[in-house]
Amino acid sequence: MTHNNTPTVKTTHPIRGFFWGIPLGLGLAVVLVVTKVISLELSQMLIVVVIGLVIGVLWGLFAPAKKPKGPAPASRVVPAEAPTEAPVQPEASESEPTASADGSEGSEPPDGGFRASPDDPDAGGGT
Repeated sequence: MTHNNTPTVKTTHPIRGFFWGIPLGLGLAVVLVVTKVISLELSQMLIVVVIGLVIGVLWGLFAPAKKPKGPAPASRVVPAEAPTEAPVQPEASESEPTASADGSEGSEPPDGGFRASPDDPDAGGGT
């Protein structure tokens, strides 16, 4: 299974919301007329239809995105350039003592010479 690390883009549909707002506004106007909330006047019904259109457009803009029906389309992934590695500095050999932070010479770590390997499970240095 291939996982894409591309960001998901939310697509909005304000035109679709506009067209779904028409039946919403008309249905709302009919309900308000039948329940006698508004009178059967053109101006009041048009205001309710416009309110339905606005609700539809806002729903088209800000509604939650649906789950896709199928798999994501295949995208071309451009391989990144291989990172350049920094040159490795040679470690100081035992014949060349180095001064530590406390002023003592030598290459021994401050914990008494014990260096735990991150891969050693007994050393406790792993994750």
